[in-house]
This record gives sequence, structure tokens and C-alpha cells, in this order.
Amino acid sequence: MYKNRIRKLINGQTGSALIAALAAMLILDTFAVAVMALTTTQMTSTGRDKRSSEALNVAEAGMNSAFWKITYVPGFTAPETSPATGTVQGGEYEIVLENVTGQPTQRKVTVTGYSPRKNSTYPATVVRKIQATVEVAPRVLSYGMYAFSWIDIRGATARTYMAPMDYRAANAKGGDFGSNYNIFFNDAAIRLNDRGSQQGEQNTYDALFGNPAVPMGDIVTAGPGSQVWAVNSYVSTYAELHDKCRYVWMNSILRLANPITFPTLNFEGPPYETSYKAMAAANTSNGTKNSSSGNGVYTAADFITKVLNTSNNITIQGMIYVDGDVSLPNNKNLTITNGGFIIKDNIAESDPALQLANRASLVISHNTEESKKYPGLCTYSSTTQDAKVVDRGTMQIDGLVYSENTYSEQQSSVRIKGALMASGVQTAASIVNDNSSIIIQYDPAVTSMYGITQPGDVFISRVINWKELQP
Repeated sequence: MYKNRIRKLINGQTGSALIAALAAMLILDTFAVAVMALTTTQMTSTGRDKRSSEALNVAEAGMNSAFWKITYVPGFTAPETSPATGTVQGGEYEIVLENVTGQPTQRKVTVTGYSPRKNSTYPATVVRKIQATVEVAPRVLSYGMYAFSWIDIRGATARTYMAPMDYRAANAKGGDFGSNYNIFFNDAAIRLNDRGSQQGEQNTYDALFGNPAVPMGDIVTAGPGSQVWAVNSYVSTYAELHDKCRYVWMNSILRLANPITFPTLNFEGPPYETSYKAMAAANTSNGTKNSSSGNGVYTAADFITKVLNTSNNITIQGMIYVDGDVSLPNNKNLTITNGGFIIKDNIAESDPALQLANRASLVISHNTEESKKYPGLCTYSSTTQDAKVVDRGTMQIDGLVYSENTYSEQQSSVRIKGALMASGVQTAASIVNDNSSIIIQYDPAVTSMYGITQPGDVFISRVINWKELQP
């Protein structure tokens, strides 16, 4: 009987049911294929989306690398025919650097990011491309304190503050602290940009830096073998330095591979010393305090007689040039307004070019725009003796303070609005802070006035635009 019913079904007695069953099977098969295809597509799409995101991250990392190279690699080039390359996060990037027609201070940076690799076949390469136009400017030195030879900070009461001119100003930043050789912190109690525990120190710190403090720059060493030492131990990171000297606060430690070239760092001889002496020779503004020649060029003996011996509180004006050593005795206060103080060390003597005794003070101020172009204090020496020593005295200097040999302070207090630089020789320290207090309010205009730049080196002053391109 069952067989008869099947035969009837086949003979079409109930054929519509078979058609329905076959149609249902066909629909199910089609749906299954569609689901499998959709799943495969989604998996492929998810993989491509992931690689696309990775390619964009790689491109952005390449842009950061390009910015770093523009800033820190002198003469960096990356033409379209020979792009700079790199790898990051398992991807690869290419950098192309181009000039902008008609805009000599602008550069166009194009970075292509590849994930997983540029020529990958499985999985297939995904490409993202970004472009930025940047403004570049010649690199003016950012050093509030710079030494050609090494810097030696010693003693538990040594204090060094690297402050901006005005911490409230936009992008305020204190100067960097750098040397072409080593930098030594020879006592665990040394303070560098630390607020201190005494009320007086805290008040000074807050007035200079604000509270909380603004960034103060970096510790920089340059040249083969240059290092930072903290209490007789080499340190390569800020964390290590702070572990050794817990009162030292800066952004970071940077070690540059090559010595920094400062072609005009030596201000001795033409054009600097020559022009300063000529300016002093034209300075007749001090009346009876003028030199025996009637101007601002003095011998050491002349300066004692015509200036220092006239009073304990002396004020003179304009550019002053002394050919010989200068020593300010106890309680002697010398102020120079709207000019600079140039001292030529006496070769025949071993005394330093400038020495301040206990309770002596030197103030050099620039009150006019024209006078701000002058250095605050320059000391020259043709010997290896210290070009400048401040011994238990105080100084307040507007402008660049420059020493041709060692700049040394012992138990003294110095405040500079500008920058401190010392040439020195490789066999002796360029800058020594021996239990003294040095406050340097870094003024970028000071170094730019004297053309102290690194030729061919630029930095990015602003990003004009940033966009993604179709690869």
C-alpha cells in the first residue's frame, strides 16, 4: 500500500508537494551559500579594516619621524625619487619632503603608510597616505646655559634655575642646559629647577616659574663619549638622574651624536670685540668718570682711578671696555645702564678677568631697545686662566654673558636675563657652579641677535595644514 502511494506521488497525483520541497531545498542552499559568502566577505573586510587602521597609524608614525628628522638632522632631504623609509608596528612607511613653490620657508611632507608591508601579497597590502605643510625657521640656539667644554655643578648649596623670561607668556619655556662634553652633578643635594623647602626659595621659584611650573627644557650633551654624571655615576635618562639627585627637575636628557657647531661662539676678535671696543671709544656719556682718553675705553689702572675709587655706589652708562683685570672689593656696587661690560684679561697676570669680593655687586641693565642688542658681560683671555670668577659677590645682568675661558662662581649669587655661554678649553671646565645660585631667565632674542645658529639646521615653527590623500 505504501508503495502505491509513492507511485501515485511520482505519477503527479500530489506533485505540487514535491515541487515545494525542492524549492525549499533550493532556497536553503542559496541562503547557506549567501551566508558563507557574507561571512567570508565580512572576515576579509574586517582584516582590511584592521590593516587600514594600522596603515594610518604607520603613516602618522612616519610623519612624526619626518618632523624629528627635519628638526634634528641637519640637511635632511627626502626627494620623491629617493624617499626616506622606516618601519614601525610591523608596517613600513615612506617620507617625501618637498619645497613649496613661492614659499621659501615652507616644506610639504608626504608620508605613505603600508600594512603589513609595501609589497605584501598575502595578506594584500593596504595603503594610507597623509600630507602636512609645515613652516620652518632657522634654528636659534635654545640654550640658556651652554659650555663648549664640560659643566661642573658641585656642592650641596649649588642652585641653578633655568627660567623663561615670563612664565605667563604663550609657549613659555626655559632654556636648555647643554655642553659639548660632560655635565657633572657632584652632590646629591644639588638643586636644578627644584622648588626647595625654604620659604624664600619657594617664593623665588614661584615668581620665576609659576606654580605649577612650566617646562624648563632639556639637559643636552653632544659629541662622542659625552655623558651626564650624577654623584660619580653615569646616567642616561632623567629618571636615573633624579634617582641620584632628587632635587634635579628638567624635561629629559638628550645625547646628540655629534658636537654642536657654533661658528660664532667665540666673541673674541673681529667682528665682536672690535666693534664693542669701537662703541666704547665713541662713548663719552660718563663725564668725569670717562677714561683718561675721555671715552669708555679704560686700562685697568684707569678704571680703578676714574670709576671704582669715586664711590661705593657707582653708576655709569653705555659700552665700557677695560683692557686689564677688574676686581670689585667689598661693599663696592657698580651699575652700568644701557650698555655692556667688556673685559680683556691681562695676559701677563694670572688673576681672573673679573672678580667680585664678598658683598660686592655688579648690575648691568638694558632699558632701551637699542641697548638690548649689546651683550651684558663679555670676558676675554688669551691664557688658560679663568676668564671670569665671581667670588661671594652678586651680579644682575641683562643680555648675553660670555666667557672666553672658564666661567666660575663660588658662593655667589647671579641672575641673568638672557643666556650664559662659555667657550673654554677641552682640558678644563667651561662653567663651574661651586655652591652658588644661578638664575637664568632665558631670552631667545639674545642668541638670535648674535647670529648664533646651526647652519643648514631648521626647526618646525608651525604646522599649516594636515590632510589625508587618496593613495
